[in-house]
Amino acid sequence: MKQALDRKSERAESGYRQQPGGPFFSKAPPAVIQRAVHNGTDHGGNYQFDDTACTLTYNQDWYYHFPASMNAAQQTSYMNSAETQVNGVWSRKHKLRPASGACSCNANGVDVDVRLHNHTDPRNGRRGFDVNVEHSGTSGFTNQPVRTVTLGDTHDTPVNLGATTQQRIAHEFGHTLGITDEYVGWAALGLGHSDTSSIMHSGDDVRPRHYQHFADLVSNEVEGCRYRPEGFSSRALVNPVAQLGITSGLTLNNAQFVIDLRLNRRIGNTDILGLATPRAGFEGLMNTATGNFMFGPTFDLSLNRLAHPLYVDVGTGMLFDPEGPGNRPASLNIPFSATVGARWSGFSTGINYTGLIDMLHNAPYTHLVGINLQVDL
Repeated sequence: MKQALDRKSERAESGYRQQPGGPFFSKAPPAVIQRAVHNGTDHGGNYQFDDTACTLTYNQDWYYHFPASMNAAQQTSYMNSAETQVNGVWSRKHKLRPASGACSCNANGVDVDVRLHNHTDPRNGRRGFDVNVEHSGTSGFTNQPVRTVTLGDTHDTPVNLGATTQQRIAHEFGHTLGITDEYVGWAALGLGHSDTSSIMHSGDDVRPRHYQHFADLVSNEVEGCRYRPEGFSSRALVNPVAQLGITSGLTLNNAQFVIDLRLNRRIGNTDILGLATPRAGFEGLMNTATGNFMFGPTFDLSLNRLAHPLYVDVGTGMLFDPEGPGNRPASLNIPFSATVGARWSGFSTGINYTGLIDMLHNAPYTHLVGINLQVDL
């Protein structure tokens, strides 16, 4: 009797229920637990987005190489100053808010907490940045593709720039996020060129536009939701999750009009070399003169952080054109495309070139040139 009760108890504890009218048992459906913490990485760091506490914690590891002239106490003091600069200048400056009230954290927004972690051992290929501290260096430099930062041994104190002072280590941290300098002449095409107190110009102020990278991380984690930094910014700085593009153009072989429709989505939050965003999608290309239609998967790289508002997209894929009237044979085309253009608030436009190679050798090499329009979804 006791054994039977024990077995009944075990069944209950393991989630089984007795069905009415018989001794058979079926397993109860598991409880649905909503994911509350999203973990991920970008080019140089890692993050945790808690969609219940509404916090984004962004972490970066820096691996220091000090000159022989700095003793252990000076090195520790320098690293502590670097942590104070980065964490203090970049944390909790602007809320990230969703465009829809149905998205997580729509009431109060998302707080951003930046945390710099210092190390003196070799990086050895781990995620993070090598930091080379040079004796009497006057300017800093960040090489984002190879993840190195060069600093002067006096950058643990604010740099006097005449009319302003700047915490230079915090400035270089901005470059690790892919943000470009705003004091150079090229920046006049975008935002911040005249904002001298900006952290990416000559001061220490972090603007909403500088938080766009953090907003992009969250947007890619929450399906169907688009987050933006609270305050004045521009969607021209956004790295969109999904895009719909249409290209209208001509074939150079015989001047036939074509329409190319392309839908793609960002693959994760890690850019290749910190510059090129990988995107995957689907493409359909129609020749309006002949009715030929080819379709298939695509893979693209978007270089949209080189110099806002300009961008470069390159891509390839595999497009199938089935047999058609008039005994037209099927073709299997590999496209090579490049688009150069400019981004505005939620859309971009540019000049596109596409070359098509038929792997079945049933069609000649085709050149397409047209005007491309992409809309953020």
